[in-house]
Amino acid sequence: MNTNIKALFETYSRSVFKKDLDLFLSIFDENIQAFDMWQKWSHRGLGEWRQTTQEWFASLESEQVVVEFSEIKEATSGDLGYATAFVKFQAQTLSGQNIRCLENRLTWVLSLKSGHWKIIHQHTSSPLDDSTQAILKREQP
Repeated sequence: MNTNIKALFETYSRSVFKKDLDLFLSIFDENIQAFDMWQKWSHRGLGEWRQTTQEWFASLESEQVVVEFSEIKEATSGDLGYATAFVKFQAQTLSGQNIRCLENRLTWVLSLKSGHWKIIHQHTSSPLDDSTQAILKREQP
């Protein structure tokens, strides 16, 4: 695996566990577009992504989240690349007791900027069963 892309996954995990907003945002491009699983159809730009992430971290209160990636695949060509993975979010108490868990599918589109890979697009998803509701109508900007 490309060591610079591997570092994106490591930074993501470390920053979420520490709830370090600046470290988390450091792996994203200023023009990030994120298709996330929660509330909004799309997040555009680092400012909007900052607000969403800040709200997420604050909602955790004293909990910590261990993020584990599996089945990572990545490829690059010139200054563009992608990575896909399955991601597990395990919420824990400060004493390390697991209290809830969810898993998503993840796709990143990457751009090489000043020698560093940045995430320019993030897409997360999960399959739905018959009893789960999703927001299936896009809000108009």
